[in-house]
Amino acid sequence: MKDQSNKDSVYKKVGVSPGEKLPAYTQIGCYNILYITNRNSVICSDCANDCVSKTAKGELSDIVIDADVYLEGHNVYCEHCGMIIESSYD
Repeated sequence: MKDQSNKDSVYKKVGVSPGEKLPAYTQIGCYNILYITNRNSVICSDCANDCVSKTAKGELSDIVIDADVYLEGHNVYCEHCGMIIESSYD
């Protein structure tokens, strides 16, 4: 049950309903969003959605446990696919 509440809180945090696709940007301001897994991996929205899909199918996968707006800092790389996640401000 705790995993479900964590999942729902991630959806709420990024402003979408559970089951909707996790966005790459905020609805207001288009700020970049990065996702955190249960293994403390930083991942992009595409990989976060892939994790959610695999988890729903019962496949072994990282679990998305948090999301945050990435406002400032050096570029980070998705730890699953290597995509660059840029900060919203330089």
